[in-house]
Amino acid sequence: MYSSEMIESRKKLAAENAQMSDGFLNLINYNTAPYELLIAYYKCAIMTVETKLKVLNEEFSLRHDRNPIEGIKSRVKTTESLIRKIRSRNLPLTLASIEENIWDILS
Repeated sequence: MYSSEMIESRKKLAAENAQMSDGFLNLINYNTAPYELLIAYYKCAIMTVETKLKVLNEEFSLRHDRNPIEGIKSRVKTTESLIRKIRSRNLPLTLASIEENIWDILS
């Protein structure tokens, strides 16, 4: 059977672990939020371009009775791919460096 002292010790340890995990999650969120915002901007940009291309394709098909664009496919580079590219170019691993040096985030 557990003594009250041991129970209190385990409660304290559990509380400390919860605080550490909350602090760790906050640290992760603080550091990844700017990157996620940057990627969201790229995703929105590609959606805008895709929409414009679809509209142009539809207008062309109405005027000329054919569609010049067969299909549209896009993707955003993975985080791992971006990191590998930054490292291979010996660039600093920062958002500014990604924005200034990596031109094929969308491909």
